[in-house]
Amino acid sequence: MAFRWRWGCVLLVGMVWADSDISWWATLPCGNNLPTQPRIVINSHVHYKRPLNSALHSLVSVGFRDFCRLLIVVGGKREEAPSKLGNITVAARALNAHDTGFDTLHLYRTHPDIAAPYYIYVHDTCLFQPSFVPFFSKLPELLGSSSRTILSPRTHL
Repeated sequence: MAFRWRWGCVLLVGMVWADSDISWWATLPCGNNLPTQPRIVINSHVHYKRPLNSALHSLVSVGFRDFCRLLIVVGGKREEAPSKLGNITVAARALNAHDTGFDTLHLYRTHPDIAAPYYIYVHDTCLFQPSFVPFFSKLPELLGSSSRTILSPRTHL
């Protein structure tokens, strides 16, 4: 839960930094979910529920409401498949690395819940600022709707 002080500060109430319960994710709103909008990719690991929960709390606290555009990549899982948790797409990866997001985007680039014209890629340790919401909503206007190429994972070598 978040409260705004009159100076614009955000105070997160409760055990946000120690919370690992993810059941509340299923209640997050979808927004307009237009196919021309980017997706936010949060890269995480199966043992990093607390930082991931903190990142999601910060996204909620700044007023983000388009959780259909969110993809969470979780490495180190036993199974390997994309699934939905409420409006959020979660891509489980058996790859036990702490940075599996780019590989996941390449692997599932045509999956309807993952495909997007472009992505904003962050790690689970990222906390969102209030300026993120207007920035995210203006991206289709700034970048257009043409797709960006997803390179194969090893093209940078």
